[in-house]
Amino acid sequence: MARSGSAAGSAVTVWTDPAGNLASPPLLASQVAGQGDLAAAGAIAGMAALYVCEAVIVRRVTNRRRMAAWDADWVVTARVWNRQRW
Repeated sequence: MARSGSAAGSAVTVWTDPAGNLASPPLLASQVAGQGDLAAAGAIAGMAALYVCEAVIVRRVTNRRRMAAWDADWVVTARVWNRQRW
């Protein structure tokens, strides 16, 4: 778009894509830096979420194995320990 009040026939800078279609101007350095910062923060948050999910899964698997071992030991011990006769 030409600025309002510009003279007819004055030069106007336009940006085009490789196909020759009109495109928006390139990003400013501050916009690129902001997007980079946002991408870094997103990567860190994603890694933290992945770590928490892995920790929960490992804890559940470990607890299941521990409880299975405890049940197996109790099956052997309960017969000897509970010799009550009513």
